[in-house]
Amino acid sequence: MESDGDRLAREATHKAASDKAATNVDPVASAADAARAATKKALAVVAARVVEAERAAAEARATADEACTALTVLQGSSSSSAAGNTNSSTW
Repeated sequence: MESDGDRLAREATHKAASDKAATNVDPVASAADAARAATKKALAVVAARVVEAERAAAEARATADEACTALTVLQGSSSSSAAGNTNSSTW
């Protein structure tokens, strides 16, 4: 499967070739412009993925905090009921 970066580079190369054929522009300058454009697009894709990963990490941290709080409450409830329990039977 082709990665986003590979696809963008391929598209930029194709665009550079078609631009050269249409306008007879310096091929090196055209290829450099296409490479810059492809790099910009690839960086935008990476930035979007980083933002999504940061959001998912924040959500995971919040879920872990909630789980720790619930566990602390349950442990506190369990130990306080055990301390007040005078019945000697066990589960």
